[in-house]
Amino acid sequence: MPPEQLSAEALHAIGVRMRSATHDLNNYIAAIMSFAELVLLDLPGSHPLRNEVQGILLAGKRADEKTRELEQIARKLAPIGLS
Repeated sequence: MPPEQLSAEALHAIGVRMRSATHDLNNYIAAIMSFAELVLLDLPGSHPLRNEVQGILLAGKRADEKTRELEQIARKLAPIGLS
């Protein structure tokens, strides 16, 4: 069903669920990135896994950016204070 045909109430409900899901995703991403940062602190500069862990951090940053985009959409559907 196209978004134009969804009721305002349905769109609001979707927004509330999206806000909850993005909040949870942010927590998971933060945990993964924090652990990767701690691993990097312990790895010598020449360690073969250093690039792999840096890749985890890069992927985490990208995931964080996408999650923020979803949060913006969710806030438009279900503004804070109206949920």
